Amino acid sequence: MKKFWIVLLSLMMFLAMAATAVAYTDTAGCTEAEKTAIDNLSAMGIVDGYPNGEFAPNGNITRAEFAKVAVNSYIQYTGNDSFTEVYYEFKDLVDGAWYTDWIQKACNAGMLIGYEDNTFRPNNNITGNEIVTVLVRTMGYNDQDLQGSWPQNYIDKAKELGLLNNVNINLDKAVSRAQVCLLVNNMFSRSKDADYAIVEKIDSKSVDLLMLNNKTKNYDLKAAGGAAANQLVAYTVNGQNQAELSLNGISTAKDSSARVDDNAVTLNGKSYKLTDDTKVYLVDGKDGDLQVDSASATLIGKGAVIRGVNSSKLNLPMQFVADGDQLKVLVIGGYSTSGAVSFGFIEDMDIHSSRLDNGVKLFGDDTEYEKSAKSDETLAYNTLYQYSVKDNYITLNAVDTAKEQIKAKKIISFGDDLYNTEDDKQFVVTEDTQIIKVVLDKDGEVDEVSYGYELKKGDVVSVRYDVKAEDEQKAAYVIVYDD
Repeated sequence: MKKFWIVLLSLMMFLAMAATAVAYTDTAGCTEAEKTAIDNLSAMGIVDGYPNGEFAPNGNITRAEFAKVAVNSYIQYTGNDSFTEVYYEFKDLVDGAWYTDWIQKACNAGMLIGYEDNTFRPNNNITGNEIVTVLVRTMGYNDQDLQGSWPQNYIDKAKELGLLNNVNINLDKAVSRAQVCLLVNNMFSRSKDADYAIVEKIDSKSVDLLMLNNKTKNYDLKAAGGAAANQLVAYTVNGQNQAELSLNGISTAKDSSARVDDNAVTLNGKSYKLTDDTKVYLVDGKDGDLQVDSASATLIGKGAVIRGVNSSKLNLPMQFVADGDQLKVLVIGGYSTSGAVSFGFIEDMDIHSSRLDNGVKLFGDDTEYEKSAKSDETLAYNTLYQYSVKDNYITLNAVDTAKEQIKAKKIISFGDDLYNTEDDKQFVVTEDTQIIKVVLDKDGEVDEVSYGYELKKGDVVSVRYDVKAEDEQKAAYVIVYDD
């Protein structure tokens, strides 16, 4: 029996959300639980019937049909509608067929694969074991979390999660549309583990949540839990697109800044570790409108200073969620390294104040630094600088971008941390590589800069290799220009 991964739900899913349940003409023979599941998922816009008013509850579902269900269900359950763009060439798929895009997206979501003979077998019926596997994986579990062999390890977890409650199905065989609804409805009926986002707007009826990828999701508000705009919240979403917010476990830093030492930061008098799993929300609010980018916790190295947002239009203190002595979530307005080398662009300079003779401010960092005597004598906007900070003095030296090994070339493929560009060159991204996204205005000048961008196929990049690295293709920095 071949093990494969997918994402969930039942056939004939459409993007349009149905406002109310549909009265199908052929569900009289279904159990009450099946009728309820069909009605619930129809009202959610997850399943739909046929133009003749029938639902065909006893019909089976093919792998191709389930790919469509999988993608749309994955988007609704996780709130993530971004997919990578690797193209999978299965020899039994027909170019231009209705299912092509759905299968590609499902594979790119990492939840569905083909068979060892490079086939996908789109017309094969999907079994209960496979659907249970999809549901369990959609809820955040994978092979590493489970003991035993497939499919029993996933069945055991499904029982633990309540997915098989009131279900009498032979999971070894193909399942019907009604049975799929029954399984999926159990998943949506169970409370999902809370995720985190920042409240952008909120009123008595709805809430806009700003996600880590800077995308806004709108939900009907089931419970506010004391949340307000610009507040980090834990949230869960039920099948009716209703969000329930909570401030449980979320703390606000009492100090405006904190120093990182040995991948640990002291917040409110307690030391917490920054790990690869820490979600870092890098928030920009200087214009009064929140923007969020992800940042790698590993880039915030020893001696770095992290801080909240403190501008004339927005004050947002650092917020965090801890699990024991480890940080799960960290919301900051910026960070600066101390002594370590970084790369960036100048946002403002020649700043004079009671404490600054020649102040400099960089994109992505709200701190105003004093220019050190070791800096280039003349500074300029729209120029990439290599810089370091120590005791609030910044040393900036212009980078000779003409020596970049890769200049404005498109990424055509990648695997693990190795990226290939259209000019037949490669570069390696490590935890020390700084990935910078630069947005240019209509005049070609730097308008916005963000750090921690996740590279994807099609990005046009400029790359400078790290000359000190043993791996001669290791990237010191990668810049993605967006104009």
